[in-house]
Amino acid sequence: MAKYPKEEKEQLIEKFKNSGLSIASWARKNGLPISTVTRWVSKHDKKSKYSKDVKFIEIKTTQAGKTLKMEIGAVNILVDRYTDLELLAKVINVVNKINV
Repeated sequence: MAKYPKEEKEQLIEKFKNSGLSIASWARKNGLPISTVTRWVSKHDKKSKYSKDVKFIEIKTTQAGKTLKMEIGAVNILVDRYTDLELLAKVINVVNKINV
């Protein structure tokens, strides 16, 4: 049984979660035992559920000061100068709850 460093497991779990595939499909595609990936995801989800850690989101600009692209998990949100900031805050809140 191969041992994976914690950082590598976390990267693989994120790749799986962003893939849109089932655990079985993703594990087969990546040459990993389904039971291993299932265990990793289960432990990760339990840890995330009870974690009170601060979550950060990545923000990228597509044009200097004109449009913002926010990636929260598998969700991409484009923000421009016309964006309703109250609505944006509500959307981010909902997306964060879904991605937990």
